[in-house]
Amino acid sequence: MTIDLAHARRFAESLAADAANISREMLGRAAVQRKSDDSPVTEADHRIQEMFHQRIAAEYPDHGFLGEETIANPDLSPDHNDRPDYCWIVDPIDGTRNFTRRYPCFASAIALMHEDTPVMGVVRDHMNGWTASGHRGGGVTCNNQPVTLTDNAPNADTIIAVPSGRRIPISPIINLWVDSYVMRNVGSTALHLAQVACGVVDASFCLECKIWDVAAGWLLITEAGGICTTLTGQPMFPYDTTGYTNQQMPFLTATPTTHAALMANLQQVTTQPTP
Repeated sequence: MTIDLAHARRFAESLAADAANISREMLGRAAVQRKSDDSPVTEADHRIQEMFHQRIAAEYPDHGFLGEETIANPDLSPDHNDRPDYCWIVDPIDGTRNFTRRYPCFASAIALMHEDTPVMGVVRDHMNGWTASGHRGGGVTCNNQPVTLTDNAPNADTIIAVPSGRRIPISPIINLWVDSYVMRNVGSTALHLAQVACGVVDASFCLECKIWDVAAGWLLITEAGGICTTLTGQPMFPYDTTGYTNQQMPFLTATPTTHAALMANLQQVTTQPTP
């Protein structure tokens, strides 16, 4: 059974707009807890995800659901023995640490997957008020304006969005790129990906990220004419979410020419002999 992806996109845009309203309402007063990996989670994360859950269940009762704050919710599948063809992948607030500090860079990411591949994606910047939105075959918009990426070769003005994680050592590739390109980090992987799709930055690289960080942005980037792959250049999707348990999904994304150049850099770094 196929669905109207344009309708699903408009529906997801409305979810993301309501999520932004909730986060702004709760900014500075949401109780903070720590998850098992010591990352923060707030009342706002849970409230937004529950809103997503309830509204998706009402609109698409036969679809699956996978969210950051509750790994899976079988209630959205009427027959638990049948794997649904469609599955919603959501991150209620990507950039929760920013949210807890009132740093105005955090987002909701909403993707719809069909047979293990994203077919619709929405990323909403809660504080800056912009939305990147797209669906398969329907193009990408940023604040309702169509977006198409220009495939320029990398140069001294190329901007690469890089991670700020502290759990693993900084990748040697960052040391190589920082001498040639401009580095940026806003503390949200979903925003980095959406910024690539909208041409705000030229590339993004990440080592520690999960499927709810990546799925919506992957759709946006590929629909806009970019490339998003694993760090070895392999396709990221299809990806079987059955039994998903927080596996990392490292990626490199950019326009085709820049992606090829940065991938060559990555291969250069990973093949260098250890001193």
